[in-house]
Amino acid sequence: MLFLYRLSPWLDCNLERTVMVYAYLQIAIIIFVEVIKRFVFSTQEPWSTTFPPVLFLFMTWFGCAYNIKPRTHLSFNEFRAKMAPPMQMACLTLDAVLWLGFCNIVVVTGSRVTAQAASNFQILEGTDNVLKWWFLITEPAAFVLMAGRVFENWAEDWRNYRAGKPLVLQAIIGGKRDDRQHHHQADFAGRDIPFHAGRAGVLDHRLLGDRDDVRSGADF
Repeated sequence: MLFLYRLSPWLDCNLERTVMVYAYLQIAIIIFVEVIKRFVFSTQEPWSTTFPPVLFLFMTWFGCAYNIKPRTHLSFNEFRAKMAPPMQMACLTLDAVLWLGFCNIVVVTGSRVTAQAASNFQILEGTDNVLKWWFLITEPAAFVLMAGRVFENWAEDWRNYRAGKPLVLQAIIGGKRDDRQHHHQADFAGRDIPFHAGRAGVLDHRLLGDRDDVRSGADF
């Protein structure tokens, strides 16, 4: 997956997001059309109550993989920001190991369920010829993408650790990976405070105070 991301920058930036957006749009369209048909024309497609939940699972699985990239999952950054760089790198490595273990469990069990559904020719409820495994196979696929994001983030963390750069930065929901560094530096915009790197590899917030109480950088 890392090779695929590097081969196509568009996929690296938009693969999971595209799946999420189109799944959400299809859910909204199906519900909108079927509500009108139910209350206006007193009719309804038999698959209208089973297909949207499947699309919602699409959005959930690929959304989980997408949020690995900007690091918006729960990570307790407030505690990690106070640690020394080696401890921060150890925590980030532990994150990667746990995520990869979780991905391995889901890929193995999801693949077994998909194979079972395919061997039994299970049909999606409300349809006549739509097989369930066509949709179930996207679960292990999404978690393979997630594993690729985990490796991608850990490689970035290792490079930052070797270069002495900050490891624990503010995550931005809906933002890109590089936005975290820009947002971190933007906290000092308009203030005469030197950009000071603390012992833990993150900005030293001890220099911060109320705008009116902060002296200029020359006073320090």
